[in-house]
Amino acid sequence: MIKVELLQRQDEGIWDEFVNNHPEGRFSQTIAYKKVLEETYGYTAKYIVLKKDNQILSVLPIFYWKNILGMKNLVSMPFADYGGVLTKNINKPEADILINFVKEIINKSDVPSLKINANIDLDKQDHLLNYFVKKKNDQRAVLTLSPAKILWEDVFDRSVKKCVNAAYREGLKCEIETSLDSIGNHFYPLYLKTMKRFGTPPHSLLYFQNKLKYFNDKMKLFLVKDGGVTVAALLGFALGETVQITKTASDLRYWHKRPNDLVHWEFIKWATENNFKRFDFGPVRYENQAQYKVKWGAKLLDNYSYYLFSQKANKTKEIRSGKSPLGSKLFEKCFSKIWSYLPVGVTENFGPFIRKNIGR
Repeated sequence: MIKVELLQRQDEGIWDEFVNNHPEGRFSQTIAYKKVLEETYGYTAKYIVLKKDNQILSVLPIFYWKNILGMKNLVSMPFADYGGVLTKNINKPEADILINFVKEIINKSDVPSLKINANIDLDKQDHLLNYFVKKKNDQRAVLTLSPAKILWEDVFDRSVKKCVNAAYREGLKCEIETSLDSIGNHFYPLYLKTMKRFGTPPHSLLYFQNKLKYFNDKMKLFLVKDGGVTVAALLGFALGETVQITKTASDLRYWHKRPNDLVHWEFIKWATENNFKRFDFGPVRYENQAQYKVKWGAKLLDNYSYYLFSQKANKTKEIRSGKSPLGSKLFEKCFSKIWSYLPVGVTENFGPFIRKNIGR
């Protein structure tokens, strides 16, 4: 018997088991991430489960929110590089049942479409993929892991080894320090300064505290210190077969000591020692970023957004706009420039409000 429904509390355990065991499962598709967004930003979760004889065939996590401008949003997943469907091989009638249920949610939410960020598994599911419109995005960089010694000797570019060795000679130390104290007193102040430098509104401290609260040992924070000063940080999540890094922060005054290279090497080495198969560097948005990630042996892969439209939606306009309340690319560029000049105290106070309203 085929059944599709919104997730029930008693099924949260088997949802996570399904995500954890799926080859393309990511931390942003778990129940922990659901709780983080509910508690931090007050978004409404609509987690969909397709079952056959009480066994999960597919899951689709979605969030709904209405921003200050009155725009309604339906996204899988906010603030995350990956979202969308995870599924076993399903036939066309099963796919039809799932999609019809999702379309009902789109219509009831009064939005033009559901937007899905980088749904890797969807491209492998022809019966589902036929319903969606794909939009090419920036690439992503993924390193296939092998023993650390092999990576060091045969995969990494010479410049990697040169920079990491330079960091060691400078006396930098890198350790895992995933705790509330490290997040609040070491990572977050550095993160605020980094986001200001990028011209990007930051998340709240509560966002990261809630991540630790719900992800526990699946969340990893690596810190690089020069004496007692934290000079670089790398935050990521270890789930299933994949380690995925999500936030990097560093003090540019120490860049000549190569702390960023050291923190990436230590995180990659940890991933190999703990038998993970992939190290996901995340999106690649500009040339220098591509060069940095490729030197570690990461492969650049195509990345897409996927749209499932309501019948009344203007598909071309919807895809072009990206549903961003900030509007055009030119406006975003100007906003970013202005934001980078604001005092850190201002960005810390107003950044989370902006984040909540744009959902990215």
